[in-house]
Amino acid sequence: MPDYTFHPYPVISVSKSVLFLAVSVIAIAFFHDTIGDFLIPLLGAAIIIAALFIVRANMIAQACSITLGEDGIRYRFGIMSKHEYVLPYPRITEARFTQGVLDQTFGIGLLSVDTAGEYDKPMRIAGVRMADIRATLDMVNRMANAREPPPETQKKA
Repeated sequence: MPDYTFHPYPVISVSKSVLFLAVSVIAIAFFHDTIGDFLIPLLGAAIIIAALFIVRANMIAQACSITLGEDGIRYRFGIMSKHEYVLPYPRITEARFTQGVLDQTFGIGLLSVDTAGEYDKPMRIAGVRMADIRATLDMVNRMANAREPPPETQKKA
């Protein structure tokens, strides 16, 4: 089976930036008499700030990748310095997701994968598409079922 790789989806961060821009434009329009000559610079600043946050959200999402392999879940992240760690399937104790109201609207969630051992990092990734969360949960369950011994049958005397 080939490895399956996915990235977080920055829709919540982008939505917050668009909301910031909309509120800024409404506030500037409402106070345009008081602002006077600063109208154009303030609009420009609001647009630049929103654009920077959108670019930042996309960069962070592209700098993070999760790969479901045969041996474990590989998590790569970092923009300036790159980090990678692998959560081997036998060490995974729990995989789950949570969704807020906005997450449900956009079809994303927070993926959480916990491991046994004090030195392993739990993985928490926000903005993961539900299809990718389902693929992760399915893979973790499939690998957990593959390593469990079959239930013993009781012998009748």
